[in-house]
Formats: sequence, C-alpha cells, structure tokens
Amino acid sequence: GKVAHVGIGFRERATSFDFKAVLDDFVRSEERSKKAQQLQLEVEDIEGCGDAGGQKTPRQDFSLQEGQTIHLSLPTKGRRRGKSQHEKGDGSFLVPPPGQKKDGPKEDRSVDDWGDFTVAEK
Repeated sequence: GKVAHVGIGFRERATSFDFKAVLDDFVRSEERSKKAQQLQLEVEDIEGCGDAGGQKTPRQDFSLQEGQTIHLSLPTKGRRRGKSQHEKGDGSFLVPPPGQKKDGPKEDRSVDDWGDFTVAEK
C-alpha cells in the first residue's frame, strides 16, 4: 500500500473555489445515492416480511380509477362558517398588545405636550 498525493494549482482563487465546490457537491451526491439505496433495500425487506406467517401480502392499489373523483370542501377567505373564537365568548381570545388598555379610563388629550398642534389656527 503506497499512497501518492496529487496537487493541483490554479492561477485564480475563484477557479480553485469553484473546483472545490464541484468536488464537494459530487461527494455529497454520492453519499445521498448510497443512503437512498440503503433505504430502498430496507423498505423492500420490510415489505417482503408480510404477515406473521411469513407469507407475502399482495400490494393494494389505492390510486384513483378511471372517472373516479374526489370532492374537497375548503372554506374561502371571504366567508366564515360559525363564530370566531372572539365571538364565541369562551374566554380564549388573545390579550391586547402592551401599551393598550383593555377597559381603562380614556386619556385626557387636552393635557398634552402636542396640544398646540392638534387644532388648526384660523
């Protein structure tokens, strides 16, 4: 077992970076390919076990047959069915954000630093 190392030189750093990136991508794709093959073998082993008697069970076809349809009923944004959580009154509504008072006294805007600017002069 002798080992030989081969060095490659590039005139520009960007070229060497691109070469290294391509090599890393290749290594990762090979690792993913090996992992996919292992998983495929595991799935085949699991499917091949069958039931407790060791017999293989036939695969079932769950695909839609010719002309068979599925109807999905999805609510749209504009329409709501039923009451929202806030309207239900079950107490599960969100707390107001900080700085807002739920049912506190109203602020007196007449005693305000900017009061001079709230009314237009005539």
